[in-house]
Amino acid sequence: TSVLQANGHERVPMLTYLAGGIVQLALDYVLVGDARIGIIGSPIGTLACYASITVINLVIIGMRVPEPARVARTAAKPLCISAVMGVAAYSVYGLTRRALSGALGTGRSAEALFLAAAVIVAVAVYAALIIVTRTITREDLKYVPKGDSVARFLRLP
Repeated sequence: TSVLQANGHERVPMLTYLAGGIVQLALDYVLVGDARIGIIGSPIGTLACYASITVINLVIIGMRVPEPARVARTAAKPLCISAVMGVAAYSVYGLTRRALSGALGTGRSAEALFLAAAVIVAVAVYAALIIVTRTITREDLKYVPKGDSVARFLRLP
């Protein structure tokens, strides 16, 4: 969406979002209405919605943007970092649940605690990896309040 907008195609994402919304509504209607699938159909519809928006946007970028961004090259590091973060969060959730469920039980409060631990670790892992791998740059922080100070503190080139 941002690539299209940056290249003067501001209205195209509105249409692709509309198309994605139609996909989601149709799938939600069919899947949620099916007693065998039920409410599980809603996240399937949401995933299909965003996948269709992404695919349509990428096709339009290929057709209309003179020099499209190198999506694979640009997204490789963040995708890998996100995968590591996901594994860390899943592992911490499982470990804290196994280690503490005897003492805390399995009620909503205990589950919230296990989830909170997983989220805190996920944020820490993601932040550390974007700094260590130099995924975030001084230029990225240019428009963030106090971005220069943060970049100096992190010793970003």
